[in-house]
Amino acid sequence: MLPWEKPKLSYPAFMDTHLRVSVFVDGRLDRTFAVLDEGANMNAEMVTLHDQLISIKVEGHPRTTDQRITTTQLVNYIMDYYK
Repeated sequence: MLPWEKPKLSYPAFMDTHLRVSVFVDGRLDRTFAVLDEGANMNAEMVTLHDQLISIKVEGHPRTTDQRITTTQLVNYIMDYYK
């Protein structure tokens, strides 16, 4: 493996380092992500300029099919997608 290549994440390591986070819009499930657990409380609610209620809930272990992102990427996604 070359120095700039990241090692593949094993399944146990993935389960130990990621959380399943769901994004709800007006109470309806919109997306789920496997978010890198950085110790932040990711449960949150906010209202957009268009009066949509956005809820973020941690729901336990992620699925391997969920898109893997960091907490910062999750916030950026929400700020960009739900303007």
